[in-house]
Amino acid sequence: PLFHLIGAGWLKLNSIIGLPLDRSLEGLQTLTLIFSSLTLFVSYKIIDTFKIKDKYKFMLIAFMAFYPTFIILSGSVNNDCLLTLLEFSIIYYLINWYKNTSWYNTMILAIITGLCVMTKLNGAIMAIPILYVFIKKFIDVYKNDKKIGRIITKIIIFGLISLPIGLWYQVREYVLFGSNGVPVPGDFLYIDD
Repeated sequence: PLFHLIGAGWLKLNSIIGLPLDRSLEGLQTLTLIFSSLTLFVSYKIIDTFKIKDKYKFMLIAFMAFYPTFIILSGSVNNDCLLTLLEFSIIYYLINWYKNTSWYNTMILAIITGLCVMTKLNGAIMAIPILYVFIKKFIDVYKNDKKIGRIITKIIIFGLISLPIGLWYQVREYVLFGSNGVPVPGDFLYIDD
């Protein structure tokens, strides 16, 4: 529902300005263009965390800027571009969290992860790299100083923040309608006896 909430806000803003509805609906592509551009910015920040020469950074960003998927996503009107932005943001903040497990990095990573899953349930695939980094950091801390209490606390807080943000819609659908909001392929098959 996150993309739809942002889209509804965009349509409301356009109606306040006085744009007709058909122009406002066409203007939803502006949002995906913004998300695609922000993805390039986050990609640069990810690349910048690695110690590589500037000319190679430029080549990587140029490759991403002209990669057809980002061009197509920037013109589409669905939640895929926002999902891509949030997934790249998770990667960036996961790198930051691994370098510095501060409360700030933990909270930002948890919020972005929750928003990613709230955007599209497929965003839950990011749990795999997050789990890997959490386990790796846990092992590193255990080997070095054996003070694992802080890491465990931060991982628990991460879950307590990200899970409600990411899964509130599925819980709402289950409580109100007995469904989790995810269509089951068998529900659409009608076979006569």
